[in-house]
Amino acid sequence: MSNDRGALAPWLTKVGVDQHRAELVAEEISLQCSPHESIQYRLPGKGSLVHEQTGETERIELENGETLFALITDKQLLFGYSSSTETTIDSVSHANITDVDIAGRLLKKLLVIEVWEGGTYKFRPASKDQLSEVCTYLESVSDCWQIVESLFEDLSKTRATLTTQIESGDINEAQKTVEAAEKTLERIRSQMVAGDLKSVLGPRLADAERTVHQRRMNAHLTRAETLVSDAKQLTGDRAYTDAYNKYDRARKHLDIALSLADSRGFDHPPAITELRETIENRIANLQVLPKALGEQATERAKGTDHPDVAAEAWQEAFDHFRDALTAGWGTDFSFSGDREDLQFTVEVTVANLISARREYATECIQEAENARKNESAAEALRCYREAHSQLEQAKQLAKEFRSGDPQAIESQMEMVSVERDKTQTTNSAEAV
Repeated sequence: MSNDRGALAPWLTKVGVDQHRAELVAEEISLQCSPHESIQYRLPGKGSLVHEQTGETERIELENGETLFALITDKQLLFGYSSSTETTIDSVSHANITDVDIAGRLLKKLLVIEVWEGGTYKFRPASKDQLSEVCTYLESVSDCWQIVESLFEDLSKTRATLTTQIESGDINEAQKTVEAAEKTLERIRSQMVAGDLKSVLGPRLADAERTVHQRRMNAHLTRAETLVSDAKQLTGDRAYTDAYNKYDRARKHLDIALSLADSRGFDHPPAITELRETIENRIANLQVLPKALGEQATERAKGTDHPDVAAEAWQEAFDHFRDALTAGWGTDFSFSGDREDLQFTVEVTVANLISARREYATECIQEAENARKNESAAEALRCYREAHSQLEQAKQLAKEFRSGDPQAIESQMEMVSVERDKTQTTNSAEAV
């Protein structure tokens, strides 16, 4: 509209508007038009403008010094009325025009416009010379705009679907949706060319395309953030391989986001760089974490004089060293520690764990005997049960890893079982 605005005031002057008023009317019209909108036809009016809607009729009758006109842009139809004291402009979007017709007698032709939910406009131009051409243009451009608006609505829904699919990790379906969006954009582009609407639709189409890919980029970033959060939880649960896979997938989503930014000329969001650094740091930490935790647990086990604490710490050390040995299987990621060294460490840790459980069981047996002497059958029973549990776990480890003396453990378990059953009988009698 910026290129047409300068020509509006002179034209309005020619059709009866004084110079000062023409400039004000031109300003009013420009406010109702987009910067890229251009005027296709200017029609001075004659007689009256009639607007019929829901059984009511509004009629503008011209008097001396008043002007009626119609402007057809590549986006809308504007009916204007101007007097010395007021200006009224009715805007009809081409997308809302449902029918265009020419009516009236030979010398009194009317342009009749039917509008979706907007009634009917009847406009009599001062000259009928361009009327047929205008009618043809309006029919064509309104059809084009109706298709375009429908396509833009489809594109809006597609963008929302695409965002949801990417953020939920449904990448295969997301790719199909991307292809659907590209097809919709191409159809809009075809309509734009067919309707000669490049000036008014070009910027909107470019913005829509940019929005599609910006949302794709942001959705991939959001998905990466979700995966990183999941990976952190998995690390806490000692599911190290799954955690690494989550981090790796998050990196791939960030790579896609960066690729979109580069190919579409977007600025790289700082959040992508920051998250990428977070991922690399956490993967580096993940690589050494199981072994480091195993070494920490070993130090705790060696530094305590309490058999129960030692047994718990040796169990933790065993779990972490075994994680270090097995984590990363099926991936291209290797955890820190030489495999043979880790296998040896696991074997040593198992032997220490078996000894710790037997030592703790021995302490529980002693506590049970003391409790029986003090005639506390319930406490003695609890201690025997704990001793049996420790020996059961030690026996399982001894068999699985061929470590320790399974037969000696079995003999000790049988002794504990006998004493436990005696205590159970005593406890039941006391309860009666």
